[in-house]
This record gives sequence, C-alpha cells and structure tokens, in this order.
Amino acid sequence: MESIAIAPSERKGLIIEMKRERRPSRRLRMHIALLADDGRSPTEISGVLFCSRATVYAVVSRFVGEGRAAFDDREPRGPRPLLGKEAGESGVSSKRTRPPPMAGCALAGAASSSPCSF
Repeated sequence: MESIAIAPSERKGLIIEMKRERRPSRRLRMHIALLADDGRSPTEISGVLFCSRATVYAVVSRFVGEGRAAFDDREPRGPRPLLGKEAGESGVSSKRTRPPPMAGCALAGAASSSPCSF
C-alpha cells in the first residue's frame, strides 16, 4: 500500500471536516485516509471501519493521486437515464385525479339498500 503523508495542520482541519460531514461515504474516505496516515495496515483499517480491504486500497491510491478531491463522490457510470432529472421534465403528470366524494353513491344509483343512502 502506498504511504500517505498529511501535514499536522491539514490533519487537524481534516478531522474537524470529517466530524461535520453529513454523508457517510465521504466520512468513511476521510477516516480511511487518516488511519492510513497513522501507519495502520489495510487489514486493521478494514476491521475497524467495517469495510473491505479493496475499499481501503482504492481510497488510499485515489488520495495519493487526487488529494482531497478523492473524498468527493464520483459521477455515476453507465448510460444516462431516459427521463429528465425532475419528474416534471418528462411531460407526464404524476398527479392522480380522484373522483368527487359522493361519486360512487351517485353511480350506484343510491338505492335504499346502498350504504350511501341517508
């Protein structure tokens, strides 16, 4: 595994940022980088953080190559969806229309044995 060297001032800022991070995926990547900087082995890191060793190796190599950008999520791979990002862009209305409240009784003829009669 490649070694990571994080300056003490940058490390302190990274710890603060990790504690404030809301997305678990970014927090995990930051934590992996910090533990790798401490000199922990991939097996130890994966055991402590409950992730695979392959994840540890991938995050460390990505951090060495990209720096702090390694913590960001990547764009999803594969074909683009056929519909737009917003449901309204497709031109199809997602609202369902409901019948008026007494429409069922009116359609049934409101016979005397019907539960709709008063």
